[in-house]
Amino acid sequence: MSAHWAGIYGAYATKFKVSLLPRWPIRIEEGQLRPLNASSRNIDAVWRGEKPDLANPENYPFDPLTLSALLDSLEEFFISQVKHICRFPTMKKLREHDAVWMQQTKVMAFQSLEEFYKVESLLVNCKYRFDHDAVASLLPKIANLPTYEDQYLKDDDEGYCVLEYQRSSLSEMPTLSPSLPRWWANYTSMLYWHSINAYTKDPSNLHSAGRRKMERIWREETNGFHGAMGHAPEGHIYTLYGPNTDTEVLLELPTSQMQGWVWGDTYSLVLTIKREALSRGDFSNVTYDITN
Repeated sequence: MSAHWAGIYGAYATKFKVSLLPRWPIRIEEGQLRPLNASSRNIDAVWRGEKPDLANPENYPFDPLTLSALLDSLEEFFISQVKHICRFPTMKKLREHDAVWMQQTKVMAFQSLEEFYKVESLLVNCKYRFDHDAVASLLPKIANLPTYEDQYLKDDDEGYCVLEYQRSSLSEMPTLSPSLPRWWANYTSMLYWHSINAYTKDPSNLHSAGRRKMERIWREETNGFHGAMGHAPEGHIYTLYGPNTDTEVLLELPTSQMQGWVWGDTYSLVLTIKREALSRGDFSNVTYDITN
């Protein structure tokens, strides 16, 4: 599938043995059809350009599952920082000043991992019995832990590494990399899908700050994620329909990231029905096409 988020969605549902398919309320409007262009929007874009800030209550987990996702992602991140800074100098030829920076940064990386584990040990009970106040009081202690960025560019004429590097903190936007930190991308993706699942069961499942943020996101996204009825489908279908046939278009549903469904290679599902059956309210023989 060309929609990578579909794989993420499926992986979460399988791993945690939960149904992530949301049950949204439906609003029906009569009027001019807007383009059904849902597949062009990327869920990850919701957090693009936003600081990975764990001191912001809007980004807090809201249940044991989302807390576990956050702590697991952070643990992997801090361990990877230690691994990289230990292994790289053994694999590459470094100038003295680069080797000194790496040695000093290695000390810092171990300290950050240790500080993370101190906070994680205080939050471990919340993985089973969630305590929002405890989470809110402890997560800021992780938010500004020291981290680093580095990039290996090439070897110079003498075989020494040409590097870019800098110290940073967990809540800073990366500057050497064009993408957000992997721990943040993993966590926010999980947070998004589980917020949908929890909210559509009962909005009070989300804490107030996270709920306000998600509602802003979803209000914006509904502009792109909608179906249509009684129209000519935007793409080609093989079923003959319209006034010169006995078939009508009943409903077109585009690929939707909010719903978590994908039709073909992110096309639309088109349901058709015989006009005579529609007049009788008989929906026992609805057929379908996928546009292309």
